[in-house]
Amino acid sequence: MKIALVHAEYTYMPKVLEEINPKSDTHTKNTVRSIREVLEKAGHDVILVPANVHMLKTIVDVGPVDLIYCYYTPLENLHLQGNVFAALELLGIPMVGPGMFTQTVGLSKETTKIILRSLGVPTPASQVFMSPDDPLHPSLLDSFPLFVKPESEGASVGVHVDSYVEDEEALRQSLRRIFKQVNPPIIVETFLPGREFTVGVLQKNPLIALPVVELKFTEDSVVPFRSIETKVADTMYAHVPAEIDDDLAQEMQELAKIAFKALRCEVYARVDMRLDAEGNPQVIEVNTMPGLEKGHSLFETSAKAMGMEYDELILTMVDIALKPKKQSKYLGVGKF
Repeated sequence: MKIALVHAEYTYMPKVLEEINPKSDTHTKNTVRSIREVLEKAGHDVILVPANVHMLKTIVDVGPVDLIYCYYTPLENLHLQGNVFAALELLGIPMVGPGMFTQTVGLSKETTKIILRSLGVPTPASQVFMSPDDPLHPSLLDSFPLFVKPESEGASVGVHVDSYVEDEEALRQSLRRIFKQVNPPIIVETFLPGREFTVGVLQKNPLIALPVVELKFTEDSVVPFRSIETKVADTMYAHVPAEIDDDLAQEMQELAKIAFKALRCEVYARVDMRLDAEGNPQVIEVNTMPGLEKGHSLFETSAKAMGMEYDELILTMVDIALKPKKQSKYLGVGKF
């Protein structure tokens, strides 16, 4: 089978981006290599396609492509990720990865929250800021501590030690710092003080929620949450299966499946959660295209806990993507 492996171009990493998103080019390069090796070992013909203005023509010109495996994580401005998936969807070729709708919605943390709240899924109260001087909504005035992060980024971009704020003075300082680093909007939400978890979901029939992963931090970690500092210092580690009772694990897995369906995720996704002060799980965000770097992926770690090794995981995603979809394309590849 001929597979087009679409990826971000990682040959040049400006120093400013290295500071904002450390090692992102290395992680992308390693992931693309790992996926390619699995596919080629399985006998597939893999064509590497950099995500740029030429990618659609490249895919059409290499001849009949049976599948697109899109692992596109832009090195900056993650909200642009949906544009690449939208373009690839025009070809009408089966694809590993979500479509434009899911990427667009999932990359807007506030939009995701609105959808989840409408379904009764608990998620922290929040407010979107377009300027560091926007007034804090009255509903959040008595809700400190709060947490400050980009509304449309991932990989802990923009999240630093000062993202956790206990009063309005600290909030304004954090907002001024983050607005210098990333583009608006910025989201501010109530900080959940409990343990942090993540749950992967595979689009099998029925949906499969992978074992719950707990994210833990070493004693010398500067903060007990994912940030650029914990990423660079490597002070966060995964524990799977999480040491929690079965009822809590099942509740989080069910929440993950609800979120997966609500955002119309495809093939795979990962749902991040924290416990509130009462020990109840709340969804922080939905990662519509979680990392797949071999040996470093939380999704891989969770799959391995249920007996699925990395190669099987990648090939399972291929099988899922090739399943017939309800909508058919009759015009042919490259016509729309």
